[in-house]
Amino acid sequence: MVDGPLLTVEDLGVVVEGRKLLEGVSFSVEPGERLVILGVSGSGKSILIDALAGNVPHAGAVRYRHDLQKKDIRFCFDQFATIPLLKTGEVVKLMENVLGVPRNEEILERLRINEIWDKLVKVLSKGERK
Repeated sequence: MVDGPLLTVEDLGVVVEGRKLLEGVSFSVEPGERLVILGVSGSGKSILIDALAGNVPHAGAVRYRHDLQKKDIRFCFDQFATIPLLKTGEVVKLMENVLGVPRNEEILERLRINEIWDKLVKVLSKGERK
């Protein structure tokens, strides 16, 4: 077993078109921990995720533990652009993986998820999507 934090962020900063979007962000995530990023609209949550994923240039350091591979790193957003293209069963499996908990068959049965398991999310009614 490898010791140490899974993720270490030190003095992270992001500047876009001369505007400081993030400054001085530092934290670490230890094995077994989950990180939740909360904030009001415009506070920098999405740009932080983009920086952690390597999608935007940034100052400071973002270090993942050396034994991690890209498949080991997951981000869970409040909205998924790709979810409409997935089947309901695929979304259930995705959430199991993201949350790290097994599915509860009793709840799925009570919600009648088996009836829409193979349907694309984009064809579900608003109530079914919830």
